Amino acid sequence: MPKKRSLTLVISLLVLLTFSCGLLYGCKSDKAKETSKTEGKKTADVIKLAGGDYGYLTPYAHYPRGPGIFKMRLIFDSLLERDEKGYINWLAEKYEIKENGKQYLFTIRDGVKWHDGEPLTAEDVKFSFEYAIKHPMVSSTISEKDIEKVEEVGDRQVMVTVKKPSAVMLSNLGTSRIIPKHIWEKVDNPKEFLDKEAVIGCGPYVLTDYSKEHGTYRLEAFKDYWGPSRGSK
Repeated sequence: MPKKRSLTLVISLLVLLTFSCGLLYGCKSDKAKETSKTEGKKTADVIKLAGGDYGYLTPYAHYPRGPGIFKMRLIFDSLLERDEKGYINWLAEKYEIKENGKQYLFTIRDGVKWHDGEPLTAEDVKFSFEYAIKHPMVSSTISEKDIEKVEEVGDRQVMVTVKKPSAVMLSNLGTSRIIPKHIWEKVDNPKEFLDKEAVIGCGPYVLTDYSKEHGTYRLEAFKDYWGPSRGSK
């Protein structure tokens, strides 16, 4: 499968899974999704999800149960994703495993933007790992007992050295959500950080409205998203 098709498939499946979860929990099908009016396309420009509150869609404030994690992943990207054949490059345009599984070198994709227009940098990735070690995310699978150090080793490269090789370490590192340093570096209690800036990610969708009382979410397509077109074609 060509790389572009694989990337598009991952986005499509993620949107479909999130939308399906919303339906299962009671959202109305006639209001769940608005699509673009471009003839011949089925890209999801706006998604409306209802049926229950699953927390604020940050890696720290979504609920561990239900579809909250899938909704959060529409906003926050990771270094790697998976398709039916295995790992594919995402925010990392390539990765290398060195020193018999003790070092992981990620080359960060150029031209990626956060939802506020700031560029994604290797510094953001390094910060994200270190912050997740200090403050475990809801679905975090990395911890201080696993990681020896995280280093920037080039303009767009981050090296993670682990304490011992592990068969699941690539998955743990690659699927951890990346957060913007310029927003989170002054946040001491991430679980209580519920400002608008908390949901600034670099994923395909932007959270534009959330009602805890009604359990509804409105997500709009991020126009400067680096990746494949949203939805299925």
